Amino acid sequence: MRWGQVAVFTRKFRRKHCVAGAGEWPFRALNAGWLRQTGVWSFTIYLCHFGVIIALGSWQMMVAAAAISVSYAAAVAWLVERPMMRWRRLWAR
Repeated sequence: MRWGQVAVFTRKFRRKHCVAGAGEWPFRALNAGWLRQTGVWSFTIYLCHFGVIIALGSWQMMVAAAAISVSYAAAVAWLVERPMMRWRRLWAR
């Protein structure tokens, strides 16, 4: 298969499954509230997870590091990001 054929295949696949099939079960599952919220927190999780792992002192503490990273990201989103978004709207006027 050549690159041109791959591009046509992926374009058709995206159109059929991602745009036209947005109501199908995989996409409904991805629109679950908890999963969308995890997407909102994902960059903060990315930024803090390595520091949490280093602070815990070992790679064996991955479950604890994941829980702490998600909790930290939720706290940062609630205490820092949401007020900043409100202030940004006020300052933009």
